[in-house]
Amino acid sequence: QLSEQVTVIEVGQLLPLILEALFNPLDVLGLNEIGVAEACKLSIERTDATLRESLWKNIIVTGGNRKIPGFIERLEKELRSLAPVEYEVNVTEEEEGEAVKRAE
Repeated sequence: QLSEQVTVIEVGQLLPLILEALFNPLDVLGLNEIGVAEACKLSIERTDATLRESLWKNIIVTGGNRKIPGFIERLEKELRSLAPVEYEVNVTEEEEGEAVKRAE
């Protein structure tokens, strides 16, 4: 049974905070964790060196985060500052339904 108390949260007002928390969890939430850009960098660095250049220029964002206004642009900006200068960085988003098409 649901409580009769209802709390309504306007997500639109929280989006800037949510976006910042994804990139700086320590500053926003007090969590001693790395942000999404650092996680991408570490993932790429842990692959075979011959794959890294290709991975840096083929980052695809899927799921709900791609719908947060400014997420793609922020991720690409932060990754450019983390990537080796000799590598191109390209972040794109998956189009609606593309994951379903690949799974079929």
